[in-house]
Amino acid sequence: MSNEKRNARDRDWYHRTKKRRAKKLKAAYRRYYRKHRNKMLLKNQKWVKANYQYTLEYRRRISLIKEFGISLEQYNATLKQQKGVCAICRKKCKSGRRLAVDHCHKTGMNRGLLCSKCNRGLGLFNDSPKLLLAAIKYLRRESPSTLQNHPPETNSPRPALKKIRRWPRG
Repeated sequence: MSNEKRNARDRDWYHRTKKRRAKKLKAAYRRYYRKHRNKMLLKNQKWVKANYQYTLEYRRRISLIKEFGISLEQYNATLKQQKGVCAICRKKCKSGRRLAVDHCHKTGMNRGLLCSKCNRGLGLFNDSPKLLLAAIKYLRRESPSTLQNHPPETNSPRPALKKIRRWPRG
């Protein structure tokens, strides 16, 4: 038998038995894991402790790529462009966490980096400009602290609220 025929036969065998061999290999891994589970977990924990910073950076890189399609370098460039602050409130994140990547849920386009409060706020308003404008109108109309700066609109459907009388604490 020539080398070409032998190679073709081997390739054919390889492709025909690929799934069967993968199942056998997976079963062997499972048996080994069941038998040596504690030893493997301990070894993994030691490695993670020894390489903690690498593990954090690796997880961050992977999550940015999977969730938002950007690299850590692109995230850092955006952070530098925003001067390390939230794109909405212009403050650093008080919780000590990194700024979240804000993105449009319809198009998937990244819009900027937000602190956790602003990011949650946009999410609770379903990223809807109409809802946010309605909330702004509501705050301007109903909030006593903003009434001084922004008088209520004349065509407002609801009258301005009366001042609530508070009972003295004693």
